[in-house]
Amino acid sequence: VLLARVRRELAGDRPLVRNGSAPDEARALAALCAALEDDSEGTYAGGTGMVAALARRWSRLDVPGGFADVRMPAGDGAQRLRELVAMGRRAFGETRKRALATLALDTLRAIPTAARASLGDIAGALDAAELTAPA
Repeated sequence: VLLARVRRELAGDRPLVRNGSAPDEARALAALCAALEDDSEGTYAGGTGMVAALARRWSRLDVPGGFADVRMPAGDGAQRLRELVAMGRRAFGETRKRALATLALDTLRAIPTAARASLGDIAGALDAAELTAPA
């Protein structure tokens, strides 16, 4: 319930800090990202929905950092996973890697177990993507 509330607040238009500037908002958002880190999986708590809400917030700020451009790719599960892995190889920064790991793990969980055998060709690419540990 708490994660759903945080996601709704992030998706809204109200500032995270009262009378704050863009750098104040960025610091608050970075602190919120740190609080949402799920170190047991190397992801963000709240999954894909939380990453989308955080990316929306980052996109409203005109400051470096964050992951405003991280989006779930189109296509079926295998296509999305391959694209996310490719994005991981080009991504820099802990927050961006963690966001991509969250999307990739949620995508992998959505692929039926029987269909996962076709993903064997991306095992090496997953290692090269250097997503956050233990993702």
